[in-house]
Amino acid sequence: MLSQDKRLPYSYCINSLNRKVSYMIVKYFTKEQLIASNENAIQANRNRSLNRDMLQDALNTIPDEAMLPVCFNMPHNDVEMRVQVAFSPLHVGWVDISFDEFNALPSQEIPDSEVPSEPQLH
Repeated sequence: MLSQDKRLPYSYCINSLNRKVSYMIVKYFTKEQLIASNENAIQANRNRSLNRDMLQDALNTIPDEAMLPVCFNMPHNDVEMRVQVAFSPLHVGWVDISFDEFNALPSQEIPDSEVPSEPQLH
């Protein structure tokens, strides 16, 4: 199996019964990482960043151990990644982060069997 940093966002693996199991890999921010990345975006005068007060208000409603998933990402201007991060099923924000910051984000493998076919509100 490929090392985690070489995997495709949507991958296949073989389980112990030799059946193909599909899963996707979701990168996420911790609260501390999102605050730091947003501050870097503001300091670097990047195109997309979150208002500090609004970000803090949103994060105050979320548990400290929350994993804030990256819902969308793309290279932007060949010098950074533009990411969409979810705070809740109905609230997202956009931040431009460095490639190094993006590569350093933790990730979680989610088996297809755990991915809902329809959006769910919690």
